[in-house]
Amino acid sequence: MNVYYATPDDATIVCTLMHDAFAEYKHATPSSSALLETPESIREGLNGGEKALIGMEGDEPVAMLRYVISDDDIYFFRLSVPPENQGNGYAKKLITALEAEAKTLGKQSVSCRVRTAVDRNMVLYQRLGYETEEIVTKNIQGIHIDVATVKKPIHSLVAEGVHV
Repeated sequence: MNVYYATPDDATIVCTLMHDAFAEYKHATPSSSALLETPESIREGLNGGEKALIGMEGDEPVAMLRYVISDDDIYFFRLSVPPENQGNGYAKKLITALEAEAKTLGKQSVSCRVRTAVDRNMVLYQRLGYETEEIVTKNIQGIHIDVATVKKPIHSLVAEGVHV
């Protein structure tokens, strides 16, 4: 998989990958607010400082993640691998590429939030060396969700040959 930086012109690709990946949460309680986002709202985010990585197999987009850079941390969200692309290591490759960027930029950590009820996601982050702190938060609809903040200190980040 090749990884590249998304531009605002890629907002439809980002949105499609995200909606395909988050469709399984349509009937969850609460449903994922990712499904409320549009290419236009994503384009606005990308124009406003948000960033995204897209994973490609040949000329097919297969995965993506969005992120923001702060003084000390890179916070990523909406890691999206559609069901037909899961199990190929794409999530790990995107996270590894983001960790390499964090190291290059001199950040102290990489972090994200994940629903604690989604066991496979929690296992992924634990395998990748992320520390977990459980919290309760509200989504953009104002509904409480049990989530965990997962964080990986920069000193444990090792670039594994993934180039962006």
